[in-house]
Amino acid sequence: MDKTEETTNQILKDLEKNDKLKRKHANFYEFHKKSVKETGIFTEFMSELKKVLSSPIKSWELTANDPPDISLELEDGTNLGVELTELVNEKAIHTQINNPAEYAAACMSYGVKEASEDIRLILKKKEKKLQKIAQHYNQLILLIHTDETMFNSDSFINTYKNILVSKSDIFSHVYLIFSYEPAKQKCPILKLQ
Repeated sequence: MDKTEETTNQILKDLEKNDKLKRKHANFYEFHKKSVKETGIFTEFMSELKKVLSSPIKSWELTANDPPDISLELEDGTNLGVELTELVNEKAIHTQINNPAEYAAACMSYGVKEASEDIRLILKKKEKKLQKIAQHYNQLILLIHTDETMFNSDSFINTYKNILVSKSDIFSHVYLIFSYEPAKQKCPILKLQ
């Protein structure tokens, strides 16, 4: 078996494993292997991240001791941590798995207002979680990914700058990355802080 055939077989096996996941709601970033999921999200975000860095990235890796999920070293010696998390309608996931007849209603009950409230809760939860390791990094960044069906990046255009009303003591930047939007031919990223 040549390398191309071997790679193709591995991709097909991975896709089969993904098809067996129970969760179908907001699953653009879902993958049966957490490290692949985190790597995919981070690499999608990297071009946006490079715009705010004080120096080019020297190296990056998934951390062995999460949190944070990603550790970066910049060429100037700066040490950054990136924490990844998801904005998702938990009720819709539960309903999709356990009560499919009510799934559409569960999806429709989750809009920008509910998402904004959840983003604030996510930030508080992650600040608490990363407070004990913050001194080991020059900067921490929070990257929230979402694939919710009832909104896209345009839904947040008028509100995203006001979602986080106070500056985080832990995270220097907070971003929201959406799943792929065909009209924009990319996964849009909004800087919330």
